[in-house]
Amino acid sequence: MHNWSRLLVTVLATTFLCACSSLNVQPEEHVSATDESSQPGEVKVTFLGTTTLLIEDGTTRILIDGFLTRPPLPEVISGPIETNKALVSRILTDIGATKIDAIFVTHSHYDHALDVAFIAEKTGAVLYGSESTLNIGRGWPLHEDRLVRFNRDSWISIGTFRVRIYLSKHSPPIPFVNDDLGENVALPLNQPARESQYVEGGSFDILIAHGTNTMLVKGSANYLKGALRNVHADAIFLPIGGVGFRGETFHRRYYENTVGCVKPSVVVVTHWDSLFAPLSNTLPPMAGSGITLSHIRTYLKEDGIPLKILQGFETIRPFTLEYRRFEPPPLSIGCDIP
Repeated sequence: MHNWSRLLVTVLATTFLCACSSLNVQPEEHVSATDESSQPGEVKVTFLGTTTLLIEDGTTRILIDGFLTRPPLPEVISGPIETNKALVSRILTDIGATKIDAIFVTHSHYDHALDVAFIAEKTGAVLYGSESTLNIGRGWPLHEDRLVRFNRDSWISIGTFRVRIYLSKHSPPIPFVNDDLGENVALPLNQPARESQYVEGGSFDILIAHGTNTMLVKGSANYLKGALRNVHADAIFLPIGGVGFRGETFHRRYYENTVGCVKPSVVVVTHWDSLFAPLSNTLPPMAGSGITLSHIRTYLKEDGIPLKILQGFETIRPFTLEYRRFEPPPLSIGCDIP
């Protein structure tokens, strides 16, 4: 698609949805001051925009996705784009993440994977992902011993954490914007590159265990029917971007097959922020994310599950007793059988 056509589609979509872009965060949906501190050995998760999450316990650090450069829309449209090394390095220093053990990538679109190769090189992390993600690493280039393809058959031990990968599904495609679902990055991808070269390469959910506690990180607002039926997570990080134009039926089924399956004690929404704004503690919302949030908020209130929304750089302790339940909450909505 020509660049001017992509720009026109984006502008029209943004104009259509902008009236519904406010999140209207409720007071109880903010993280408390106690969440910003942690005890030795306690897991904390820092939100770095979109679905980029830093997960750490004082001993081991895991990064989910890696999108810190966040180029503005005109640069994305005109292309090519590349990692802003100085900016990413500064952010890593500011959050105390100059050493990371592993990076797991939920899929290979640029808003998830643009910076993963540089972050891996900078921090010594091993990069885990699909073959498409690994080709992003190869294009940097990262050495093969730093690249590990996802294996969905077993747990992966990363220091004090264990990680398991589940096949998932990207949010429904928007014609001419992200209609590359199922395509792969077939060769090493060198930077700079166009946004359109960062094709999906398959989508995955990531289950992370720490002791007896678990959290599920989803990379995109969609589901495979019943895929999470036998998965439990104390917390779920749930994307809400890109599906605001979908109706009640889609939103309810999305909830059923995510929250309804894993029966969490707390839900933290992600991928709610505009892709084109710099990472900050005042991130603006993505157009349409407020619509999806309204649906999710309603379902969570019915089921008595807390909802949390993090701003950039905010931290949550997902396994704290504030959220922890000793029995999974009873849910009014079930989990589909595949």
